[in-house]
Amino acid sequence: MGLSGVQRTAKFVKYLPDHGWDPTVVTVRPGGYFAFDDSLLEELEARDVEIVRTGSFDPTRIFGRSRKVSLPTESKRKALSDLGSWVFVPDNKAGWGPFAARAASELIRTGNFSAILSSAPPYSSHVVAARLARKFRTPLVLDYRDDWLDNPRHTYPTTLHRWWHQRLERKAHRAADALVTINDVIGRKL
Repeated sequence: MGLSGVQRTAKFVKYLPDHGWDPTVVTVRPGGYFAFDDSLLEELEARDVEIVRTGSFDPTRIFGRSRKVSLPTESKRKALSDLGSWVFVPDNKAGWGPFAARAASELIRTGNFSAILSSAPPYSSHVVAARLARKFRTPLVLDYRDDWLDNPRHTYPTTLHRWWHQRLERKAHRAADALVTINDVIGRKL
């Protein structure tokens, strides 16, 4: 995929070997999305980074295997996002969680991993990573590309929804050994 969040994560993975780390990526199989940047994948493949792809039950699967889909208008994107916030907690990638947990658990059981790094959004990845860190007693680093609770592009339909997100974030923080953010503003809030 493309866009800034993907670039940040891909560059972390690309340059971690230069600092003594041998990353393995757990991600979803490609589906329909608005932007793709094959050069990011090529950079990781050139570094022999292991990439484990899983299935997912998330709304973007309605596009099937089509690669690039049209970017919706802002009003349509917001309407879909608002609808999704009623149904999916913490986000519309929650259906990826069981697939990611299964794949990562198998990797951790059979491999030699020193840490788990989760980058979000989507915050479903932080939820899964926190569970894995607790289960396998593995150090966890949470990377925040956007604020979770105070993200201006995310709405909470009810106070119960906001409480649920707050609870999930708190559990992820308790499991984390370190938090990394894109800026000091998010860092201070966390």
